Amino acid sequence: MLEWLVLLAGTLLFIINLTAREQLTNPPPSGTADATIVLSKEVKDRLDAYKILLTASTLNPNDAAAGQATAAAKTQIDTMLAEEQQGTVNLQGDIQRQITEGGGLGGDVAKLREQVASYTTTLPTLKDTLNKSEVNTADRDQDTSVLIAKAVAIFVIGVFAVFVGGVY
Repeated sequence: MLEWLVLLAGTLLFIINLTAREQLTNPPPSGTADATIVLSKEVKDRLDAYKILLTASTLNPNDAAAGQATAAAKTQIDTMLAEEQQGTVNLQGDIQRQITEGGGLGGDVAKLREQVASYTTTLPTLKDTLNKSEVNTADRDQDTSVLIAKAVAIFVIGVFAVFVGGVY
């Protein structure tokens, strides 16, 4: 009977250890995060209308009006997106022009540029380290609950073993 209790205790502790293990996953590096594109409300509305027209023209291939409306909506969206892209290219050009024009302001600007360049390389690694430390801290809280569960399981098995030992 005592062998069964030892086997039961070992099995219980094995199950507790098995459920306590979690794979730590490293968060993706901060430098490789996807850029979020924000579209204007007008572009979103046109895209929603295009989806409806595309569905209608796909489900009804014989309807020439739906096909023409879909083509016209796609042309409008392509035009709007091209304008947005050109605006972005113009803004990038303006920013680059202002950076190059500001180059003659003195050594302070050059030092600031070097600091900014160093921050672009060090900040993602610092953010990754912070995320990993938060994950590790969260796991420690869970580990204490597992230790408490183990202690309770051992106590219950011990009390049961004393009771069974007293009966036999």
